[in-house]
Amino acid sequence: MFCEKCGTKNEPSAKFCEKCGHKFEIEEPTKLNNIINNFQKLPKKQKIIMCSVTIVIILALIILTILLNNPVKRVNDSLENYYNKYQDNSTKELIDINEILSENKNNPEILTDIEKTVSDEIDNWVKNFNTKYSNKETLNDSFKKISNALTTIYNYFNGNDYILNKETYEDLTSKIKDLYSSKINYLYGKEEKDEYSKYAYFLRVIEEDSYYKETQEYVETYVKTELENFKKEVESKLDFTTETPKTTKLDKYLEVIDYIKKNHITNNIDLSSSKEYQSLLENYQKEAMNLAKELANEKKEDLDYPEALKILNKVLAIFDEEDSNYQTLQDLISEYEEILPDELVNKYVVDYLHSNDSKYSTTINDEKYDNYLYFSFDGENATRTYRLNKAYKTLKTKIVIGPDWPKDYSGKIVIYGDDTEIYHSDLITKETKENLDIKLDITNVDDLKIVFETKNQSKWTERFYIYLVEPYLYK
Repeated sequence: MFCEKCGTKNEPSAKFCEKCGHKFEIEEPTKLNNIINNFQKLPKKQKIIMCSVTIVIILALIILTILLNNPVKRVNDSLENYYNKYQDNSTKELIDINEILSENKNNPEILTDIEKTVSDEIDNWVKNFNTKYSNKETLNDSFKKISNALTTIYNYFNGNDYILNKETYEDLTSKIKDLYSSKINYLYGKEEKDEYSKYAYFLRVIEEDSYYKETQEYVETYVKTELENFKKEVESKLDFTTETPKTTKLDKYLEVIDYIKKNHITNNIDLSSSKEYQSLLENYQKEAMNLAKELANEKKEDLDYPEALKILNKVLAIFDEEDSNYQTLQDLISEYEEILPDELVNKYVVDYLHSNDSKYSTTINDEKYDNYLYFSFDGENATRTYRLNKAYKTLKTKIVIGPDWPKDYSGKIVIYGDDTEIYHSDLITKETKENLDIKLDITNVDDLKIVFETKNQSKWTERFYIYLVEPYLYK
């Protein structure tokens, strides 16, 4: 080193200048110098490791500083602290959030991120509320906390879209109220000793509730017992045998279906909401529908289309309009309506004697008929001729003996197709019970003449008739 007084070069360890004798001031080594000296003495590998660790620490400190100053993170932390330490009328954290919003009011990207983090945080509050509670007091406290917290936030920020707008606030409060009502019903149900009362409370637990699975298992078990009893009661009403006519079976099915619908509430339990009840109802509806189709087809083969339609319409009434089976039957009914026969009474009458017809329904011997023609006892043949213009293939009708015939009255029904006899009944008396159905081939018949041959004559004040009921023409 050099003497600062005379400029002579001296040894680094010298305490005095060898030329002028000036005393040197020797600096004590600092801690930093010691660290540097010690570091320089370390092996190269250790130096590299220490440098790497130092760089990592520095980067971590930089990242932490950035995060702590990130507005989205600050909002999330403030909101989390606000709810965790919630107290009525405490708005310190909300003030902080409001300042962050003001600082970033011109940064839509940050505001959008704030909106998302607020939404996620509040969703967590709702999820945490939807937990299990040991008693009603704890539930009430939790409900009060989340309800008041949301209301305070909504009012403080005046429905700000980035924090909690009106629509979201109303949806959340509605959801929380539903959950609260559900959970309070569960807790009341748990206290009940009466099985039905427990069932009634558990039935009000909603699907979103954390208690739902537990309550559903109880409800299903309880309802299952009632359903088993209900099914046995229903089955007892179907006392079929192998000899039971199909029409009787169908009527029984319809009675049972009506019973199931009207008695779905049993012992104060509405069974209609259960899958088992719906399955029971649908099975009997299916049986009735299949049997109705079978009967309608038999009537169709027998050319009794009106009766087939009556059967189908009767079964149609057991289905709701939204049911696919309803539409299936409706389509089938439309098909039958397209091939409905014509009524003979609507045809042109060429001539007649002591006879008449009617398009209106009537009741004869306690049976109702939609239309008919009739002949009176006037001591000579009664006739009625219809013009068909060769348009039909089959005539179907039935002879019905009017009420109060005297025992000694009798007669015959004779039918002609263009003056050729095509039908001749046996002698008909008051006691005749058989062979009264008529089914004739009238292909290419132009004029159809129906004659009631009799020699009996009734008084004007005592009119007796023989009827051909529901005479239908088929093409």
